Amino acid sequence: MDLARAAAFVEANADPLDRARLRALLHGETAAPEALPRANDDGGFSASWSGGDSSLDATCSMLDRLSDLGDEAATLRARAILFLQARRRADGWWEEEHASLTAQAPPWATP
Repeated sequence: MDLARAAAFVEANADPLDRARLRALLHGETAAPEALPRANDDGGFSASWSGGDSSLDATCSMLDRLSDLGDEAATLRARAILFLQARRRADGWWEEEHASLTAQAPPWATP
């Protein structure tokens, strides 16, 4: 694999967060505040299908993306984890909080 070519592709085509992830992984750079995503008030992140509400699926995905960054993303990661913990059911499963989200969620995001 041509790492320089792959990095150039990411720099030219990716969103600010993925460009920051690339720079953190390859060069140890700190992400600029404007590259970080905005979480919802509950600490979660919305999915394209969730109408702006936080979803388990999107929050888990974003948590994975944020794991490539350093301390600048620590608060976002901590709030996302708290969101996930709050959505865990007593039986150990996770489920979207609102019935409307459960109905809209793709098959991989439903228990």
